[in-house]
This record gives sequence, C-alpha cells and structure tokens, in this order.
Amino acid sequence: MVKFYYGAFDNVDNDGDVLHKGATTKTTKEQGPEGKAMIRHYINHEFKSNPAALPVGLIKEMGEDETGPWVWSKMARTATANDVYTMYEDGIINHHSMGFIPTKSRKNDTGIDILEIKLYEVSTITTWAANENTPTIDVKEQKEAVVKDTLNTFESLLLEPSFYTRQEKADLHSLYQLINF
Repeated sequence: MVKFYYGAFDNVDNDGDVLHKGATTKTTKEQGPEGKAMIRHYINHEFKSNPAALPVGLIKEMGEDETGPWVWSKMARTATANDVYTMYEDGIINHHSMGFIPTKSRKNDTGIDILEIKLYEVSTITTWAANENTPTIDVKEQKEAVVKDTLNTFESLLLEPSFYTRQEKADLHSLYQLINF
C-alpha cells in the first residue's frame, strides 16, 4: 500500500498551471473507488504511449487535504509493481502526477488556473513531475494494512454490541488488548 499526493494546491507547477483546492472533489466522488472506480494508477503515464499498459496499483481511497489531492493505492502483484514498491520502500520514488482534463479553468499569467478536473489516472513518476510538491506520504506492507483492518473489524464486531454482559465485554476487551500490538 502506498499513499501519495498526485497534485499540490495553490502553487505554480513547471507547466505554469495552478491546481485549486476542491478541483478533484467531484471527480473523486464520481470516478474514484466510492463511485465508478475508473481512475487507474500507472507508472510514468505509461498508458499514453502504450494503450495496453497495465496499472501498477488499485486505488483504494482518495481525498484531498490542505496540501493537495492524495490516494491510497494497493500495489499489484506483478513484477513491475513489485519493483515500483521496492523503490517506494527505498525512498527512491517521491514524485507523482495525474492524467486529467480540466472541466473548469481560466487562463492566468503563466498557464491556467485549474478549478475542476475529470481525472483518468494518477502516476508514480520515476523522473521529475510537473509539480515537484507531490511526495510519497506513506508506505505500508499489505500484511500490516490487513492486520489493522482485521483488528478494527474485530473491535467493531465484538466490542460494540450491547447484548454482551459487562463481564463478557470486559473479557473481550482483555482479549483484544492481548492481540492488539
């Protein structure tokens, strides 16, 4: 699992463009994992030169914060994706980008102000991204992510229901504390 910014808000990128906060909200809702799940994770915008290019990851979660739009991507179980993941672990990859069409924009002195987009893909960039403020945020092994999800599910299923007696809840809570590392 890797989490990264694929854009940065309110700064001029190397193309002279400025992405504004909220520009990805609509496309995330419609095209992201909670919508049609149509946004792909590639390496170096590879799909542009090779229509048969395979994604390197599956986007599991998307959002935006004060810095910019971000994704959590589950890396594929392919040789290429394994190589990319290893480069993430080693700190080699720290640039990202996006393939999009502006749906609302206006010209500025250097390029365009991007107010809303339709996002098609996010890319891990192994060279230099147009926006240098698109770092890796977090890298996790899938096992770690699965363990945390399992513990959260265990907690919500077993510790919350009101039909347990106080003693049963205390026993379950003690068991949870023992396995929660």
